[in-house]
Amino acid sequence: MTVIDVKPTKDKSADPNEGYHIRKGSDPAFFPGRTADIICNGKVIGHMGVIHPEVLGKFELANPCAALEISIEHFL
Repeated sequence: MTVIDVKPTKDKSADPNEGYHIRKGSDPAFFPGRTADIICNGKVIGHMGVIHPEVLGKFELANPCAALEISIEHFL
């Protein structure tokens, strides 16, 4: 976000439709309570968190891991 000059939202009093911030997420691919949504200019543009054990099993991964997904189309 720094490279493309998107400013972070400083606090809750700032306009949520400007800049970016991270909020608690609920994507089922991630472990409950260990996921977040990435919000930019009021839209969800990505997710991040610890991958759920069932998902790890489907991909035959033996070790816990985390992932980050961001849609760059929002910035084009």
